[in-house]
Amino acid sequence: MSSIVTKFGEYVDSQNERSDIDQVDLSQLAAHFNSTTPLQLRMNSNTSASELATVILINLNKYAPNNAFPLVGLKAVNKIIRKDVNIEDVFVQQILLIHLTKMNLDVMKIARTMAKLDRLTLDFHMDERLEEWEAISKITIKNKHIRYLIDKMITDTFGNRLAEQVFITKDYNVVVAFVSTEVMDLRGFSGFNTIYINKNHFDGKVNSPQWSSDLILIDVVTVTVHELAHVRCRQVFDDLNASSPILTTGLPVNDPEFGRIVERKVFGAAVDWDDSTSVGRVPVSHVTNLLDAIRQNTTLPSPPPGATLYERLNPVKFYGSAGADISQGGMSQ
Repeated sequence: MSSIVTKFGEYVDSQNERSDIDQVDLSQLAAHFNSTTPLQLRMNSNTSASELATVILINLNKYAPNNAFPLVGLKAVNKIIRKDVNIEDVFVQQILLIHLTKMNLDVMKIARTMAKLDRLTLDFHMDERLEEWEAISKITIKNKHIRYLIDKMITDTFGNRLAEQVFITKDYNVVVAFVSTEVMDLRGFSGFNTIYINKNHFDGKVNSPQWSSDLILIDVVTVTVHELAHVRCRQVFDDLNASSPILTTGLPVNDPEFGRIVERKVFGAAVDWDDSTSVGRVPVSHVTNLLDAIRQNTTLPSPPPGATLYERLNPVKFYGSAGADISQGGMSQ
């Protein structure tokens, strides 16, 4: 265990007499944080897993507003980073903390979300429905048209200087895994060459009358595209903890999140499929045509004339690159 993790744990333990909602000053740890190694987490390094805990704390110190954070969140972080990262569930929990520590959102919401993460687990219970979701996600990852658009958007967005690295990494493998978590608004997040999809988020739509099986499938495709964009960025930058450089001109400054930018390129919008199809704004046949194109590894069709695509709200902003996709409800209270 690194010295920064030990120091952090001692400091959090010393705050036990305080209320969980109290904002705890992190400035006493600043000198130790600032003397720590760089923030990069290489995508294919054998040492990156062991560095997750340290980078989580560096992120927390760097991005915590006013250098303070609610005690309930600090306790949650301390609990997770002191676990054995070689345990698969702990490894995934720490990956998600890498992203959450860069979120620009109400800190109490983030802290309460963190408090639920030690119960996040990988879900290997593959029933028929989950097998179908996994299959469509794997096919999406391999779709040549989608991969081309994502790689083109990386150079269009971050600059042609990355063209060589995009080419070098273009055949890097990407896999999909499902997690179960009480954070229902979490759609998915990116990991080391892995897309994680929150099974519970999509399970919540199964018994909803407005969500047909095809609508859920296209939403699984959408989160796969979103997170594939983040994984490809991280493969190109060779850094799970990548922070986006200044975006080129012509992109939406009010919503420059790269996963959503790619969704707009692929689908025409960061689509709320329920809202877009519920009153006939987008015909269900368009969803069918999209799924057919995904399965056939062909170019995705454009929305038909007159269709109106409604976007999911983006309540969550991130410092640097996002890496997690949150539904319009924002983080759970």
